[in-house]
Amino acid sequence: MITKMVEEVKRETLTDRQYEVYTFIRNELVSGRPAPTVRELMDEFGTSSPNGMRGHLVALRKKGWIDFQPNAKRSITLVTKPVENSYVLHPGEMIQIGDVSVKLDKVCISGVAYLTIQNPDCIDVVPDPDVLLIED
Repeated sequence: MITKMVEEVKRETLTDRQYEVYTFIRNELVSGRPAPTVRELMDEFGTSSPNGMRGHLVALRKKGWIDFQPNAKRSITLVTKPVENSYVLHPGEMIQIGDVSVKLDKVCISGVAYLTIQNPDCIDVVPDPDVLLIED
């Protein structure tokens, strides 16, 4: 069985640099590493201004992407978005998301899901990011 959760998108759009900083932070946290410090972020992005990096963190916080405790090291956390819709698919079943049809062809023992997406020209209508959860 496949459960597909489409996450609600209500966050403000990021600048290119804010997106780069957010992606780095997310990758660190998802990889199980501690949240980066301002100094580590400065080193990663080749900047010399702590205030400039703090400005990016404050903007990410105001826009709803991260949270942190002021003056506390390694306190950055990702803000979880609420789930708007979820779909349960069994092999052979199809769902419609906007103009796109998604069909679950099969799930292998390894957990790999094979999906057929019809009308790929409209793939941008599928909300991003999509989460695909595999349940036994």
